[in-house]
Amino acid sequence: MSNHDKLKVRQTESKKNAFKELTIIRDTIFWIDVVGEVQNENAIFEETSTWAELPHKFEAGTPAIAEAIGLAEAISYIKNIGLKEIHEYEKTITKYLFEKLNQIENIEIIGPSPEIDPDRASLATFYIKNIHSNDIAEILDSQGICIRSGHHCCQPLHRYIGIKSTARISMNFTTNKEEIDMFIEKLKDTINFLKINS
Repeated sequence: MSNHDKLKVRQTESKKNAFKELTIIRDTIFWIDVVGEVQNENAIFEETSTWAELPHKFEAGTPAIAEAIGLAEAISYIKNIGLKEIHEYEKTITKYLFEKLNQIENIEIIGPSPEIDPDRASLATFYIKNIHSNDIAEILDSQGICIRSGHHCCQPLHRYIGIKSTARISMNFTTNKEEIDMFIEKLKDTINFLKINS
């Protein structure tokens, strides 16, 4: 597991102890004490305004309390499962996805296989010869399966390979093999439909 997968927690000291807001700076989580809404203005009129002294005039007001609590709960959830366990599980389902995708006729997968790069992301970018990826994505979407299609912010790569678009399925530690099987089945049905009706 790389260093950026590991989280460190550090609590800061503060004179006032109202409540704590969670802030992430690079790979360290800081608990910062916050006093609540900060008044950043003295008076506001249509013609003029007077502002509080520095640094209070630049305070944003009510801190992101709900977001901080939600982030803390999300971190707790992930820690209960374990980052190493998540990483290993995602490697397993990515390998399973590639095995299933490679059984489809005329599919081209972009990027290294899990055998070549075991730590690759848990996704697959692909295209089917003579079928536009947007058509595949739209039909799958109508069946409750959401994938991305298009250039994925890398048009130069698509031009270099000589293709107009790709489709991408993304997974995470909540994805299971049954969902991959359902995706593969619907993908095959979609390809067959488009071959007949194109």
